[in-house]
Amino acid sequence: MLQVKESVFVEDLLMVNPKLLIALGHFIMYAEKHNLPVTITSIIHDRKNVASVSRTHEDGRAIDIRSRDWPKQHVEGVIDHMMHIANHYGAISASDYERRVIIHHKVKGGGEHFHLQVSR
Repeated sequence: MLQVKESVFVEDLLMVNPKLLIALGHFIMYAEKHNLPVTITSIIHDRKNVASVSRTHEDGRAIDIRSRDWPKQHVEGVIDHMMHIANHYGAISASDYERRVIIHHKVKGGGEHFHLQVSR
């Protein structure tokens, strides 16, 4: 089931890139198959005081999803699934120029999470 963190404006989903909605759909399908929660923690308007490496969120090309309740094998499993089925939508990393539709990381001041991202 899809949930949204209290500080996130669910209406922001109406403003994101359509490719991001497709990627999110594939992510949700994996989660539902394995009975895992999907909680969106960041889209667009909740980013006002966030120091970001890129503008993917502000441009409507990224969504963060909480991974706290996901077992390690499913963190790896959903990454493999997304890279196989939807990586052609992924954004190109400024650090290594690799295309990725999903990243699992922890940023300063926040918890580990999935970062779904798409190209323009």
